[in-house]
Amino acid sequence: MVPHDREIRRGERKFKLGEKSFNGYEHDRVWTGNGDGTFTEVGWATGGDLIVDSRACAVADFDRDGRMDLVVRTMYERSYFLHNEGEAGRFLHVRLAGTRSNRMGVGARVTAHAGGKRWTGELTCGSGYLSQNEPAVHFGLGSLARVERLEIRWPAGHVQEFRDLATNLYVTVTEGSSELKAEPPRPALSAPPRRTEDDPVLALVKKGKYSDLKGAPASAENLLKEVTLLHVWAPSCKGCEKEAATLESLSKDVAVLAIAVESKPEQVREFVERRRVTYPVLVADEATGRALASVPQGTRGVVRRQFGGWFELGTGDERGIPWTGLVDGSGLQRVYRGPVKRFEAMLDILSTTRGR
Repeated sequence: MVPHDREIRRGERKFKLGEKSFNGYEHDRVWTGNGDGTFTEVGWATGGDLIVDSRACAVADFDRDGRMDLVVRTMYERSYFLHNEGEAGRFLHVRLAGTRSNRMGVGARVTAHAGGKRWTGELTCGSGYLSQNEPAVHFGLGSLARVERLEIRWPAGHVQEFRDLATNLYVTVTEGSSELKAEPPRPALSAPPRRTEDDPVLALVKKGKYSDLKGAPASAENLLKEVTLLHVWAPSCKGCEKEAATLESLSKDVAVLAIAVESKPEQVREFVERRRVTYPVLVADEATGRALASVPQGTRGVVRRQFGGWFELGTGDERGIPWTGLVDGSGLQRVYRGPVKRFEAMLDILSTTRGR
């Protein structure tokens, strides 16, 4: 295994894992069943076509609303939780509890008969590369309101049957028992579109007090574009000099607004002149700077997409600077703790601006 920060040298070339794509920036693919044994690729339509080096995917109904969600693990970047907020038909979600067979019922074959059709699923252990789906069999049944017969063939060899079951249920079948436990789904969870006035970070940036590099009062609101990389930093912060070059490069593709905190205008002006910064730079007053520096403490960093959303997993809440946020008209969409990577930021910018 090569650690994330291992430097690879090829001749005179040097790069770090996480800065390059091993898959040529291929999109992930999402397939939907057509009901006749064929499938249609819907990655672009759903927003599930991440441009990352994905290596593992697990499927589960995390919020028990009848719609299967995805967790995608990448080779060297963050993981993603894709929450399914699409339209859902009726379903039957079957969990097993073995007594004579193994406790989870691994190896059992479950068949649902309804509306003249038959669906079969097998409970497996190890669903893909380094991944495990939810240990259940999920049947998507369209508009069918009843399952005429549910058949479970257990690994021990015997068969159980249940007849005339309602759909839109989570059922647990215990091996050898004539009774099953049934529970309804929870109300569907979805995040309504955020309005600009509802986003506290965007409101803070707009209402904050700033000066330009000459010390004159200045406003941040007119520097925020349709999509903006908002960079909060200080001339004294570790790594900020190197990061200025990355932001300068990104400013050719997206608007960049840098806000210096814990600084005086003359300090910032000296930094900007020395690094030949061309993107807009403002200096926050003490109260605004203190509030902006604490933003990462309570921000999860989410990019909303049609599939529901990519939610970054495993992100620690850290106080301090530097941090960079991807902001659009509805508010803060993504937070990068520490120095921002051009590769990572461009993927999020492309996803956020799709269709505009």
